[in-house]
Amino acid sequence: MSGMNPVTFLSRVRDIVTGNGFKKVIPGIGIASLQIDAGLIVTGSTNPKRTAVGNFDVFEVTNNQTDAGHLYITVPRDYDQKKDLLKFRFLGVTNGTQDTITIDGAVYRQRAGAAISSDLDPTISGSVNKAADLYGWVEVEASGLLLKPGDGLAIEFTTNAHTTDKLYVSAFEVVYTSCLCFFEPLER
Repeated sequence: MSGMNPVTFLSRVRDIVTGNGFKKVIPGIGIASLQIDAGLIVTGSTNPKRTAVGNFDVFEVTNNQTDAGHLYITVPRDYDQKKDLLKFRFLGVTNGTQDTITIDGAVYRQRAGAAISSDLDPTISGSVNKAADLYGWVEVEASGLLLKPGDGLAIEFTTNAHTTDKLYVSAFEVVYTSCLCFFEPLER
């Protein structure tokens, strides 16, 4: 009597998953993953910088600064390209009420056997909450960009021009839909 091959089983199950897929967060990515322009780690003396606000170590974009960090990731192998949902989420607030700050991103894709893409132009979800409000999530929506598992991404986050208020980001995550299976016989 032969047993079931779990790899073959999972590769076939992916086609019968119902609903909208499985929402996952890429583990290990947070505000410490964001870098500055030259690929340097963000510190207390860089711009943008890391600083303490209350009990949190936050990522701070000062007034008159538009660089909101860079991120380099690989699209996860269990990424469901049929759903093609990927979001970069910032938990942020401003320190004042003068400026309406938004976060945008330029996404560049490197795929095996292809040239680096031009900016894939993700969508901004809205503006950052102001100081009188509580921290809120702002998303850069990179869904529908025809990403595939294994694609390399370089993302340059920017804010719109703001002259008075600072932006504080206390948490950052990358959310995507997963098919919960990975089957590539040539990569074993």
